[in-house]
Amino acid sequence: MKAKLINQDSQNQQLKLKLAGLTQRVEELDENKVLQMSEDGLLELREKISKEDDNTVKELTLEVERLTGRLKQLEGVKGDLMKTEDEYDLLEKKFRAEQDKANSLSKVVEEMRIQMSRSKEKDHKNTTATLEITSPRAEDFFSSTTIIPTLGLQKTRITIVPKPTTLASKTKRCDISGGLNQAKSPVTIATTSRTKSPEETNSSSSGPQSAVSIITVSTTPVAE
Repeated sequence: MKAKLINQDSQNQQLKLKLAGLTQRVEELDENKVLQMSEDGLLELREKISKEDDNTVKELTLEVERLTGRLKQLEGVKGDLMKTEDEYDLLEKKFRAEQDKANSLSKVVEEMRIQMSRSKEKDHKNTTATLEITSPRAEDFFSSTTIIPTLGLQKTRITIVPKPTTLASKTKRCDISGGLNQAKSPVTIATTSRTKSPEETNSSSSGPQSAVSIITVSTTPVAE
């Protein structure tokens, strides 16, 4: 019985050793599986990362190309702006030059206006006009006087006959440039008297008196 027990114990020990070995083997297999899975996961991750990197690189490449095109456009716009600025400077210079010319012309025009107004004032002040009128004597102007008496209350008429001689012209002296010969004014002699009534006539004197009325005579002498 002891020998059997000893054999059983030895067999149990061997089985235990085998079990321990199997257990260790299983653990190793499990570890290998985990490692394999880890490696597979790493590979997948690497593939994903590589794909993502590729996509990212592509996106970045496209972005760089887009930015490059935009930069070229901005450079073109900058060149246009510089040209426009140069043209604006030229136009501004031309505008200032034209404005200076306009100001100078306005000053010249204003000075001419002032000079013209001053010259007009001087001409107005320096302009003098002298008018001399010479009238002939009565005996030289009239040749005869005829008195025609009337009877009763009728008026006595006086007829004045002018001489056919040439009268002295009226002289005008004017210091205006381009002097003008003005027309001579006519000589007019006008006298009037009222007619006396019969009562006044009888009371004033015993002798008969006729009412007298002097007519107005207007003559125009001949100018030389």
